[in-house]
Amino acid sequence: MGIESKARPPCLCASVVNPLLSSSCLRDFVVKILMRPTAKAKTPEPPDKRRLLPERFQLLVPCKDESDQKRLFEKLVALGYLPRVLVM
Repeated sequence: MGIESKARPPCLCASVVNPLLSSSCLRDFVVKILMRPTAKAKTPEPPDKRRLLPERFQLLVPCKDESDQKRLFEKLVALGYLPRVLVM
């Protein structure tokens, strides 16, 4: 009974190393990386609801020009809203 190897299959290394890499230093580096045991994938933890952003409902209103935007902005402020001015 031999020792079980955790290395990747040799066919993967052979297909990458042989035709593509002529530098022995680069080839050795690639082989070293490919033969490195892979870490087990961690299962993601469910997001903490306290860290999630609260729901926000917004409204984007196209205006004819800058004066229309200003008029609408002032009207919304007078009604108690906190509008933000956007120029796109």
